[in-house]
Parts: sequence; C-alpha cells; structure tokens
Amino acid sequence: MLEVNDLCFSYKNKTVLTDINIGIKNSEIVCLLGSNGAGKTTLLKCINNILKPSSGSVLIEGRDTNTYSRKELARIFSYVPQSYNTTFPITVMDMVMLGRSFNIKFRVSEEDKDIVIKILGDMNLIDLAFKDINELSGGERQRVLIAKAIAQESKILLLDEPTSSLDMKNQLDVLNTIEKLSREKDITIIMSIHDLNLALMYGDKFIMVKDSKIYDIGDMEKVVNVENIKNVYEIETIIREVEDYNRVLLKKHARD
Repeated sequence: MLEVNDLCFSYKNKTVLTDINIGIKNSEIVCLLGSNGAGKTTLLKCINNILKPSSGSVLIEGRDTNTYSRKELARIFSYVPQSYNTTFPITVMDMVMLGRSFNIKFRVSEEDKDIVIKILGDMNLIDLAFKDINELSGGERQRVLIAKAIAQESKILLLDEPTSSLDMKNQLDVLNTIEKLSREKDITIIMSIHDLNLALMYGDKFIMVKDSKIYDIGDMEKVVNVENIKNVYEIETIIREVEDYNRVLLKKHARD
C-alpha cells in the first residue's frame, strides 16, 4: 500500500502541490489527470523521492520512504520521465539491461539476459536490440525507457505521459503490456496521461489535479464525468458508452 499524506511542494516560493492525500492499493492502475502545469509530474517525482516535499510524507506499507536506502527505493519504484536525451552511445539492449543493475551482483547472469530479451519482445524492440538509442525516434526511445523500467522489477511503476510520443498501435501495445504486468505480477502502476479515452480503457483509479491540489479522486464514474472535465480542462464534452467502454467526445467550439 502506498500512502501520500499531507504532501506539499514549493519551488522558488511557488506552490506546486498543496495538501496531497492519496491511498493506492497494490496492483492498481492509477491515472493522473489534469491540464498542463497542474503538478502531475512533480507529484510523481515527490512519490519517487526525486524531489523532496516541503512537508508531508510518502509511506510504503506504513514506512516513510525517507528511511529507505537508494537500493531499497530502486526495488520499490521505477520511473519513466516524459523525455530522455543523451549523446552517450548505448545500445537498446544495454539500456534495458541497466534496469537490472540493482539485481546484478558480480556479472550479468543468464536469468538477467532472459528477462531482458523477453521484455524486448513484449515491447516490440527485438529488431532494435543492437541499435544505438540515439538513432531511434522519440517514440522508440520512449518504449526503450519503459522496457528498462519494467526490467527493474520494482513494485511500483511511475510513468510520466508514457503514450505522448507513440502512434496509436504502440500506445495500445505499451498499455496492454503494462496492464498485463500489473495483473500478473501485482505491480502498481501510476501514470500521468492526457488521453482520457486511454485512461478510461486501462485505469482502475483516477486522480484529477487542478491548481496544485487534488480536485477529485476515485473510480471512473466518480471522477471522469462531464462536469469535472469542464471544471478541470475548461472544455465541453459528451460521454458515451461504446463497446463496453466509456468514451469522451469533444464538443467543437463555436466560432465567433
């Protein structure tokens, strides 16, 4: 169980997060929703101890994450940022193998190799395994970073807009892999995502963030509704059920 209690974060006297309280169960897929600049990325980084909150706490099974060592945290959290830039030459396989670094004792084992090869297959990266990551497209690099995070075998996977640079097929492939991982290995997924329809297809719990605070939290029916979308995103929508999934449809703005 992950708990966030009374968490606040400020940067250069600017309040980014205020009084954040969240409880997340094991193996839940949680979607962070909200407009640009609402604080979703900062919240993911505070949960992962990349940023230190101004106040409040993050607990795993009742234990404050500040008491964990870096290696212990790596076994709990893996994090995929929105983008990744490097000029250092490294192959796709070696990048994904870096996800195993906290499990490798003296050398890469056959088990480590088997795990990485399976993940490369699951993420449709086998054909790119020996290619330099700097030669890949933005979407391909994003899939590599997600594969690296999966290879880490952490209990909680934090994803910052994992589908933003992917085409529609790869969006579904990545989210299907993530969902399967969550269900089969009891891994908790927390991801910020802008596409509400993808969120509705895969999410168990939804957290809407607005103006540095949690605007609403709960299941699909409670959170993702026409009124909340209007108040958070300032747009008019219609929600309809299509083939057992709710779909958010935009209303076109009338021209002046």
